[in-house]
Amino acid sequence: FTNANTCAYKDYQDAAFWFRGLPEYAKILKEGSVEVVNIANNHTHDYMSQGYDDTLENLTKEEIHYFGYDNVLIKDVKGIKIGLLGFNELGINEVGTNSIDFKREVKKSIEDIKDNVDLIIVSFHWGEENTILPNYNQISLARTAVDAGADLILGHHSHVIQGIENYKGKHIIYSLGNFVYGGKYSLTDDGHSFIYQEKFTFNNGNLTNNSPKIIPVRISTDPDKNDFRPILLQAEEENEAREKLLSRSIGLKYLANKMSITDIHTIIEARDKMYENKNIEIDIPNIVKNNMSNDKDLVNLNDFIPDLKIDCAYAKSDNFTGKKLYYNNMPYLRLGTAEKLKVANEKAKEYGYRLKVWDAYRPPEIQWLMWNIWPDPNYIASPLKNYSHHNRGIAVDVTLIDDDGKELPMPSKFDDFSAKANRNYAFATNEEKNNSLLLEKIMYESGFQGIQSEWWHFVDTDYSQYNIIDIEKIHFGKMLGIVP
Repeated sequence: FTNANTCAYKDYQDAAFWFRGLPEYAKILKEGSVEVVNIANNHTHDYMSQGYDDTLENLTKEEIHYFGYDNVLIKDVKGIKIGLLGFNELGINEVGTNSIDFKREVKKSIEDIKDNVDLIIVSFHWGEENTILPNYNQISLARTAVDAGADLILGHHSHVIQGIENYKGKHIIYSLGNFVYGGKYSLTDDGHSFIYQEKFTFNNGNLTNNSPKIIPVRISTDPDKNDFRPILLQAEEENEAREKLLSRSIGLKYLANKMSITDIHTIIEARDKMYENKNIEIDIPNIVKNNMSNDKDLVNLNDFIPDLKIDCAYAKSDNFTGKKLYYNNMPYLRLGTAEKLKVANEKAKEYGYRLKVWDAYRPPEIQWLMWNIWPDPNYIASPLKNYSHHNRGIAVDVTLIDDDGKELPMPSKFDDFSAKANRNYAFATNEEKNNSLLLEKIMYESGFQGIQSEWWHFVDTDYSQYNIIDIEKIHFGKMLGIVP
């Protein structure tokens, strides 16, 4: 399957951005094992209806199936009926579409066929050229398609790699980049692209598993100019392309969370800086659910300590940055540290209280974002040096709560970067001072140590044995072929 971003037409018009290939080029597609093409894009009508009709005729002549616009294709593969739909958000001749009406059309088209097929693949020609992130409308449109019944979304038009999203167990590939591209001789985005494969498994007619595979390519055998002959990438350049796709997939998660484009680019750049830093080591541990694993593995505190109160401050905007920094609640800790926190919570219950957690593991790219906002090493550990213990999954920001979930009075609020947050703040009330001392006692007895400037911050005393964690490689690594 490919997106035929041109038309197969004999006449020629000397005009930029009028794309066409000779009719006999359809034979090249056939010889290249292309079985199906999407024709819903902004160039199949470059030569008006005659060019469009000739394109369909030439594809049919070579027994290449097509779909898009009003052409719905249903193919039977090994007894599985696959429905293919193609949509062009830019409209025929790029006149545009009404976003509300277009979304309704997409939803209805999927719903009209879903009872008659086993698998639905939707191809979108959408968005803006040469942008590494989709826009909010594309995210909404793709998710609408999945909600309506689509099993796979494939995107085109940006000419560069964009991220992959797993939404409700379905994969959305916002842009595959180019493949065979005759638009210009220079290479955009290093000429990197990828072939996407997905294996679908059916049991008794029901889809039970979908396994993606990424195959990085460059659209030219020449790394300096476009010779229109794609090749598979090898070694360092292959890894570079996979990391690029990883960073953009991460950026996509934050975009869906309404983070600003500027902050997302900071996050993407921060990942490059992290791997360029020769003074740190980076771990990619497993995420586990029990204590029968390695102390260096990660656990989700919601599962590991069910009666712990989790209120991730950076998963909402009520924090010192005024921004929502996490795309979800991220209450992860190293297993060894989580075991100590479980002990601390039990100790708190002996006094009639429980622990409330504001922050635990923090992605290192978010550390950069925080540092850019508040570059004070007294409160934000510098990623220019050794990052934060939060980035290692061995630090927690906690307080005490009563049986009703109400926080005990403390010398300051969380994220108060004034003298009030200091453990020796002289003007705290006796109640505030006693509560903070009790919290300190509980945490110290459980294997943690504090820092002077923040009464809420505690670090595993075994901190020296832990490295920085790249949790995104845990989430995306296997799919992108970055980790085994």
